[in-house]
Amino acid sequence: VSTQSTWGELQDARYLSEPIPDPSHDEHHMRILVGDNVVNVTSDPEKDVLVVFHAAQSCPPCEELLKSVNALSKRLHAVPTLILARLDVQRNGVPSRWQVSSLPTPILFRAGSSEDVVRYRGTGSEIDLVAWLQASVHHDFLDPLWL
Repeated sequence: VSTQSTWGELQDARYLSEPIPDPSHDEHHMRILVGDNVVNVTSDPEKDVLVVFHAAQSCPPCEELLKSVNALSKRLHAVPTLILARLDVQRNGVPSRWQVSSLPTPILFRAGSSEDVVRYRGTGSEIDLVAWLQASVHHDFLDPLWL
């Protein structure tokens, strides 16, 4: 059952979801998640998954952070153990256990469990994000920019 919601009225993912998008429609190597696939993707035992929970409309801070994450997704697209993703909370539910209460909310789901999470609290710059990811992920990776 889908219902209309604002980001302040977050619902469990099973209640609100856009259709699962075709992966070929992902933007800038950034995966687009929806309510019906977010738990499955964030539970991948082989991948660390950074999800930016955002509002697609009327959220300038969301737009700014997504610019940095889009640039980072282009930079890190070849890292096989890392997924960078976004989820629009105005159109998709979020499990309440993740406590997404302000936007944007970037959360790293460490490989293997949608419960092993690390919240990002930084400047939002590309440099800050990559340093935080390298310090926080389960699977170490090299930044291709420095190879």
